[in-house]
Amino acid sequence: MQNVIERQVLLNDAILVAIKEDGENVVYTPISNFCEHLGLAPNMQRDKLKNEPIFEDKIKVIPIMTNGGIQDKFCLNVDALPMWLVTIKENRCKQEIRPLLRAFK
Repeated sequence: MQNVIERQVLLNDAILVAIKEDGENVVYTPISNFCEHLGLAPNMQRDKLKNEPIFEDKIKVIPIMTNGGIQDKFCLNVDALPMWLVTIKENRCKQEIRPLLRAFK
């Protein structure tokens, strides 16, 4: 397993995760973290990203140490984060989540 630098980032009162592999200049974030805050199904979002050619070189599975041991996390390059977020329709999110989605966008 390659060394991974992981940092928590506070964004609009939500704690998110930024990940950078040693020797890489690209920062990734696990989409499951955003999905948790937005009330979205991570598997559906993962499939959506995998099936959209524009994200093909923007996704990566990164092994991350968790409380349960090393787990593979499906991550998105943070530069592609705005593109993904605009694909999420506000009217499909719970009313109380919509302000956070707008803030993330």
